[in-house]
Amino acid sequence: LGQASKRPHLSVEARGHNVCDPSPDNTGRLPAAALIEAGGPGYLASTLPVERIVARINDLGLPVQRSDDAGGYLCNHTLYKALAWAGSTPAAPEIGFIHVPGVPGADPEIQGMPLQDMVAAVRSAIEAITRDQGSEVIGKH
Repeated sequence: LGQASKRPHLSVEARGHNVCDPSPDNTGRLPAAALIEAGGPGYLASTLPVERIVARINDLGLPVQRSDDAGGYLCNHTLYKALAWAGSTPAAPEIGFIHVPGVPGADPEIQGMPLQDMVAAVRSAIEAITRDQGSEVIGKH
């Protein structure tokens, strides 16, 4: 999970891009290179059931979109590196990423989303992932 405070909706990321924006991090440091992995593919696809997750969150009546752009900052970097690791690891878990918006009032130009709605969306995403695997739903006793 990551926060995309300028987005007014949840974003289920469908892929990570092999790019680093030339923007400084919170400490002012710039990325060492323009690519996350030199010679790596341009993008790697999420191994989560993106469309099913989007549909499940949409069924809750929450604003959600499939996204092909996890940004050029830490969220995208994390997704790309995790997908690259999974691609070379036997029996790796499914890998994906969901951006949540900010909470109401965090940005006066964006409506935001109440925390309880974000929690419900993440639980719904987990259910979408685990149901097809025959697993019990996490958090249900």
